Amino acid sequence: MERFREVVNYCNFQDLGYSGSDFTWSNMQEGNDCISLRLDRALANQEWVDRFGSLKVHHVADSTSDHHALLISDSTSKSYAKENRFHFEAMWVKNDECRAIIESSWGMGIDLSTPKGIMENIKHCAAELCSWSSEAYGQIPKNIQAKRLALNSLSQSNRDGALSNKINGLRKEINSLLDDEELYWGQRAKAHWLKEGDKNTKFFHAQASERRRQNTINGIWDEQGNWCEEKDSIA
Repeated sequence: MERFREVVNYCNFQDLGYSGSDFTWSNMQEGNDCISLRLDRALANQEWVDRFGSLKVHHVADSTSDHHALLISDSTSKSYAKENRFHFEAMWVKNDECRAIIESSWGMGIDLSTPKGIMENIKHCAAELCSWSSEAYGQIPKNIQAKRLALNSLSQSNRDGALSNKINGLRKEINSLLDDEELYWGQRAKAHWLKEGDKNTKFFHAQASERRRQNTINGIWDEQGNWCEEKDSIA
């Protein structure tokens, strides 16, 4: 540990501070047995701070670990809205309500004797499934984020261990949502050689992101030879 401190001093590293809980580690015990410490820090030298001064460090509670993750965020990142297309989600199969939705919506007075009627029926069934999924699951990433925010809030308030029972219950809820998210990304990664339960959400996400990157047009050259990145210009 002494050598680590010497390296920190030699490199002129400084603590980048944080937002969120005052602690980054907990023994996950309850009541008077609960112990919390700030063990994890983000360090950088002044040159790094001068270049990336707008970045912030966040303590993010993790439902699967006794340590908080350190998230470095960049407020200048841009995001673009995109249209969603229908996916039959693999996680729906685990819910008995899915079968009932399909059985109740299939047919519904639509003529199934023609290709057009079949397509109309599939669209109707898909719409019913999406409506049901929105109520039953909501948006998983947002639900995970909301519960993680709640977990962070409880962690900050849990100074005497009185909230440890609620914290552990919230961890279980997050883990269940993470399982659904793994199925979601695994399906989009199209890595069919991996089996469900391989627990590699990071790989699934990377595969799906790579497919999306390859299918994304980031910009085009216009007739005047200018590089255009704005959505209206590309369209």
